[in-house]
Amino acid sequence: MKKLVSIFIVISIICQSSGPARSEDSGSPEYLIEENRLDDAEKILDSWIASDGKDVYAMSLKADVCRRKGQYRKALKILEKAEKTDDLDPTPNFYLGKLYFAMQDFDNSAAQFRLFMEKMTPLLTDEDMRQYYVDNLHDIALMYFGLKRYDDLYPVLVEILKLFPKDTTALYNLGLYYYYSEHSRSKAYSYLKSVIDIDPKGGLVPKARYAMEFIRANPDPRFAPDDSFIDQEYNN
Repeated sequence: MKKLVSIFIVISIICQSSGPARSEDSGSPEYLIEENRLDDAEKILDSWIASDGKDVYAMSLKADVCRRKGQYRKALKILEKAEKTDDLDPTPNFYLGKLYFAMQDFDNSAAQFRLFMEKMTPLLTDEDMRQYYVDNLHDIALMYFGLKRYDDLYPVLVEILKLFPKDTTALYNLGLYYYYSEHSRSKAYSYLKSVIDIDPKGGLVPKARYAMEFIRANPDPRFAPDDSFIDQEYNN
């Protein structure tokens, strides 16, 4: 993940894991990618694509390997081919969004993430697919928050909570959204409090309590906001 503005560095710690689902098989390309063994992953993906030239998932992971290597043009070419191979498959759009983000083409990145969400909608009858979708939405939210693209961020957080109403990460982030974007202390406080109510012993509770204390003491975030409060915990 690229370095983002300070507001969301810590949220990356509490965000759901991103990128390809981590396989339990230490020899899988997904596992190798997450271990940064990119050449090994690429060899496997090349063999998959050689066996089936229409394997959109393999092409998308191959493009992600290229992105991580800084081979942006090559990655773009692969993903464009993958999208044309099956224009109903949302996978290429997710990786196109990440690629454009890495290229700092943020408008195209947002457009691809919207396409990803649209194409995922009819596929959400399966529980595993819903979890995959939400994990990737957390990844997208992290990028939007870092860029302060609040208009794009809000529907992503709402989508997560539509599927998993008790997702405390999304509730915590929505509280921060209301504080920073809408300047609504009451709504921010309400969402942060829900984190505590839902999971009183959860790992986010100390951060949520500290954020609530900070918001209570700071009437307007537009004036000298102190982003460092996000990384603090309430220990009393």
